[in-house]
Amino acid sequence: MRAAPHERTSATQLLTSTRSSRNSKPVSVLRSRKLDSATHYDLGVAYKEMGLVGDALTEFGLAARDPARDCMCHAMIGLIYLEQNDVEQAIEAYARGLDAAQKTTEQEFEPLL
Repeated sequence: MRAAPHERTSATQLLTSTRSSRNSKPVSVLRSRKLDSATHYDLGVAYKEMGLVGDALTEFGLAARDPARDCMCHAMIGLIYLEQNDVEQAIEAYARGLDAAQKTTEQEFEPLL
């Protein structure tokens, strides 16, 4: 059962509430909460935008466990590797996304738009 919109915690709220007071870096929210795939994906996007590539890759990897998000998560992982000029890892991630069991045509082409 999905949480009602007013009950869901946004990625920004999670990032804000999980900062370490000592060094103001995000603390792994996985230790304190069980998160759904949408939240992991949103955290991946937020971490990527903040330049926290390792954290973003972790969150996209966790979100990819949901077959409905597998394609998009691997596309995002591929994009991160491509931005780091790691073409071989990017190709591998994109290929995994294209091999996802559940995907739509839009998901296949969205990262290219």
